[in-house]
Amino acid sequence: MRRPSCGRGDDRARSLDEPITRCFLARSAFRVALRLQLLQRGEDEVLRKFRHLRDRRSRAPFWAAGGLVHDSRGAIVLVRVGRESAGGSWFTPGGLLERGEKTDDGLRREVREEVGLELVEPALTRIIHETVTDGSRARHGYFAQFIARAPSKELRPGHEVVEARWFDVLPRDMAFRDDYLEDFKKIQAGASF
Repeated sequence: MRRPSCGRGDDRARSLDEPITRCFLARSAFRVALRLQLLQRGEDEVLRKFRHLRDRRSRAPFWAAGGLVHDSRGAIVLVRVGRESAGGSWFTPGGLLERGEKTDDGLRREVREEVGLELVEPALTRIIHETVTDGSRARHGYFAQFIARAPSKELRPGHEVVEARWFDVLPRDMAFRDDYLEDFKKIQAGASF
């Protein structure tokens, strides 16, 4: 493949018929063709080199679902998860969605796994953009926040849950408490969703 040569032309070229523009287009086409040729020749090497980028799911934003699960009186269920949080904050039931799972289905699954409750009429109240970091890497995602009613009050905590309880008020040591205040007031007022 031969690189197109261009003579010195007029810098004021304004149309495709003028020498500078034709030369620029020819050189651009040459660069594209050269890159394609290099990629085709070294396709295996390129694929090997960048395979980790294709396989890493961490590049895609994560999706999670959770929310206030209440009974007919307006009490809500909260959980403490993991060994390290036994004396820590209370959380609403929820977690990461599985691949291809809809947000309301993910909420139902997480609540079933964490506290053994079935849900009636989950209502999406907001979607929150989150950035999670471990100090060296950041990952972006979305949290679908719901309100849902549970017809039963019998809690059957799952293996990840250290403690599960019903609350008549939002405790001060609840994680993300401010995000749920408005939804909790709606539950207490008996609003329909």
